[in-house]
Amino acid sequence: MWDQYISDLHWASKAVFGAACPVCRGVMTLIEVEAHPNGNGLELHTLKCQACGPTESWSIDPRVAA
Repeated sequence: MWDQYISDLHWASKAVFGAACPVCRGVMTLIEVEAHPNGNGLELHTLKCQACGPTESWSIDPRVAA
């Protein structure tokens, strides 16, 4: 169940963000989803480049993205 959730988020993130690494233009993969520290219902989605390693985090409102 969790793997399917992460897989769905991975593809949704690619659609929303374009998922291109800002350094090498490689593929960014969703590696973590966590609650936003403000506790306001947002989530932090962290993506990592599979080629060179940099990460990016995005604040997502799951109520809007769904």
